[in-house]
Amino acid sequence: MILLYLEMHFYRVFILFVLFLFCTNLYSQENATLQKLIKLSNKSLNRNADSSIVYSDSIIVLAKKLNDKRSLIIGLKNKGQANYYLGNYPKTLSCYQQAMSIAEKEKQNDLLLSLHNLYGTFYKKQNNLKAALEEFSNGFSLAKSLNDTAAMASSMNDMGLVYQLQNDVFTAIDCFTKSLKLYQQQNSKLGESYCLNYLAEVYANQQKYSEAINFLNKALALRQELADTVAMAINLVNLGEVYLQQGNENKALYYFNESAFLAKKTNYSDLLKHCYKMISDIHLKQKNHEKAYAFFALHTAIKDSLYNESNSRIIQEAEAKYQNEKKQLQIDNLHKENEIKEVKLEQQATKNRNLYFLAGFLLIIVLGVFIGYRNKQKANQLISEQKKEVEKQKAIIEQKQKEVMDSIHYAKRIQQSLLPNEKYLEKTFNRLKK
Repeated sequence: MILLYLEMHFYRVFILFVLFLFCTNLYSQENATLQKLIKLSNKSLNRNADSSIVYSDSIIVLAKKLNDKRSLIIGLKNKGQANYYLGNYPKTLSCYQQAMSIAEKEKQNDLLLSLHNLYGTFYKKQNNLKAALEEFSNGFSLAKSLNDTAAMASSMNDMGLVYQLQNDVFTAIDCFTKSLKLYQQQNSKLGESYCLNYLAEVYANQQKYSEAINFLNKALALRQELADTVAMAINLVNLGEVYLQQGNENKALYYFNESAFLAKKTNYSDLLKHCYKMISDIHLKQKNHEKAYAFFALHTAIKDSLYNESNSRIIQEAEAKYQNEKKQLQIDNLHKENEIKEVKLEQQATKNRNLYFLAGFLLIIVLGVFIGYRNKQKANQLISEQKKEVEKQKAIIEQKQKEVMDSIHYAKRIQQSLLPNEKYLEKTFNRLKK
């Protein structure tokens, strides 16, 4: 009986274990599909916003089914961004609000930080500078709590640009300065160079030319270290313009020539045209008419060339754009169909695997029930046989007991017949006593 109980208990445990494996396998397969959808949504976000929305909707549905809050936030965030690129701002705001609410509740701080920055960019686009500033400020506070220096610097720069749009010069300078220090802690030369340029622009607008020149020279040195020729050319032309505003024409001329050299080297025609125009204007102001005319001619030649090239390019590009857009639309649709088809095939394969697994699981249950039934029948038969044997033994014992009792009774009767009775013995005893 004990062995039978242990055997039945083993089958129950085995069935529960198989059921656990089935549920685990189903969850892991659906989770893998979810992660693939997230990758597809991220990949198509900047390329094809419509496709990203399709993938994001699938993420949202599956994440809700699996109760995966983090993936749900990502799905809503990506859907909001895609709608932002498409100009559907009410839908953007709705998605951001839902994602923000869940992220705050689930304490997904890295996603919350990203959402604050996206909110800030959204409000800045709507020219709601107060709301934009609040979001960038919240992003900075969160980045600080996460000890994310790079994110702190980025948020601080965004805040500085908003303050600059609000004409709050001193606060903008303070933000750019703090951002600069943070980038220096990170040893991010690229980040530093942008901060220095922002500061130079603010100071130049305030006619604080020495400070502006100082920041531009520092930015130029960093870009020289990075060997960023185009950025160096822009830095040099900025220096030329600040010196020109300051009234130092010779210094301005030097930097415009330096910028023109790098612009020509990198085929940066638009910047080269601007440099030639500035050089021509300075020579004209200095009454150096021959050089002024020569550089103006160079400026005009590039301008005409750009104009002709531009017109020709516009016509060609218009036709090419139509053809490319037509082809791209077909390609994007094909990619989208293929990707959706691939996901559906994977989901179907998952369903098939689950069906096979379920069929095997049911077969194991049926076999378990059958074996249990057979074992129960055997046990019942064994119990029945044991009961019959017990009854047989009981009958034998009862018969033997009866035979023994009959023998005892028979012996007693013989004994009683041989021995004198009690009255006779009493009379005899009394007679002897006298």
